[in-house]
Amino acid sequence: MFADVDRFEFFPTLIWKFQVEPEERPGLNAALGTEITRLVGDRSTTPAGGTWQTDQNLHENPVFAPLAQMIQDAALTALTDLEVDNQDIVITGCWANVNPPGAQHIRHNHPNNFLSGSYYVTAGAGGDRIKFSDPRGQTSVMAPPTQNRNRFNSNNVIMPVAEGDLVMFPGWLDHEVPINQSDADRVSIAFNVMFRSYGEAMSRPMWKGTAGG
Repeated sequence: MFADVDRFEFFPTLIWKFQVEPEERPGLNAALGTEITRLVGDRSTTPAGGTWQTDQNLHENPVFAPLAQMIQDAALTALTDLEVDNQDIVITGCWANVNPPGAQHIRHNHPNNFLSGSYYVTAGAGGDRIKFSDPRGQTSVMAPPTQNRNRFNSNNVIMPVAEGDLVMFPGWLDHEVPINQSDADRVSIAFNVMFRSYGEAMSRPMWKGTAGG
C-alpha cells in the first residue's frame, strides 16, 4: 500500500483574466463602442466570415489610449508572473472584431507575438465565451472515456467572459470564438504584445563557452 501520493502540475499554460473597475467600464466601453462603430462604417454588406474587423492600429488611436495602457499593465503582470527579465514590450497590433448574431471566429493563434488577448466591449448572454484548445496535440492520440471532464483530462476549455474583461494568453495558444447566440453584436478588441528589439536584446545564446581561458 502507498503511504501517500503527490501530484505535480508541470508545464502549465497560464491564461489571465483582468476585470476593469466597475465604475470605469460604462464610460470606457461607450467611448470604444462609438469609435468602433465609426471605424466599421457601412455594414450593408457582410464580409467573409461574417465578422467586421478594423485595421490593426487601434492602439495608435487616442480614443483607445486608456485601453492600450491597460494592455501594457496586464502584460507586465503576466511577465512578472513568468519572471521574465526583459519587460520592454510593445503592442504590435490592436483591432476590433464585431460579431453579429450567428457569427463566429474559427480556431487560430497569433504567430510572432509573445502575448495576445481580447478586451470585451459588449458580450451579452450567448455571446460571452472564448474557447481554448490543449496545445499538446498528442493527447488526442489516446483519449479513453472519462467519468467527468476536469482540468486533467480536457482537451479544450470554454471560458466565460463579460463586458469589461481583458483576457490575455500566450500568442501560440489556439483559441476560437463560439457562435454568437445572443441577439446583439459581440464587440471585442484583440491585441498582440511582443518584446521590443527581441533579436538584439534576447536572442543570443543563453550559455557561455568553456574553451579557452
